[in-house]
Amino acid sequence: MNLSSCRVAFYRGDHEEAVRLLGLQDPEVLHRDEPDLLYYSISNGWLDVTRDLVISYHFDPHKYYNDGFSNKRESCLYTAAKGNHVDIVEYLIKECDCDPMMRTTTTEHGSVPNLHYVAREGLLDVLKCMVMNINGHIIDEQYHDTTNNGRTVLHCAVKHIDVVEYLINECNCDIMTPDKVGDTILHDAAREGSLKVMKYLINTHHYNLTTTNNNDRT
Repeated sequence: MNLSSCRVAFYRGDHEEAVRLLGLQDPEVLHRDEPDLLYYSISNGWLDVTRDLVISYHFDPHKYYNDGFSNKRESCLYTAAKGNHVDIVEYLIKECDCDPMMRTTTTEHGSVPNLHYVAREGLLDVLKCMVMNINGHIIDEQYHDTTNNGRTVLHCAVKHIDVVEYLINECNCDIMTPDKVGDTILHDAAREGSLKVMKYLINTHHYNLTTTNNNDRT
């Protein structure tokens, strides 16, 4: 069997053909010969095929994969999250023990924990799935991004009022928690021009407007 024909079916998003060709492959070698099939399966939102690749064909969901054309490799959880495939995100966390704090890509710049990524992109349904499968709606200091100025998930969500409200009301995120330079979420909201978030913090949570960062800036 020509493995490339299987790859083409995955690449084109032809689920029926991909399933047919997958059944003809050798489970012991497919993950070595066509390692990026898992990337395509997740990108296509195929939970059944993704599960089959992991369980029957020995693909490792903790590795970084790509489309076979670029050098940037992605974590499986990141690929599922950016596609808004909540069911696959849940599978990867609950059944494969993928860590939401695993970094999105292997690139040095721009890579953040998956949890911070979904907050930054406003992917509320994906974020809820991650949080509920982490620890039951509690996000505390252990979820700081220690490599990027210690930004919390709340800092990253500053452009999305619905995500901010969820993190504060359901996840008990502290609006006064600073990053490494002393900026709280209001500092970030002001910097980004997120007026709705600023009004929400001030009017609903009575944010102290005299709070300063490490440079004594309010």
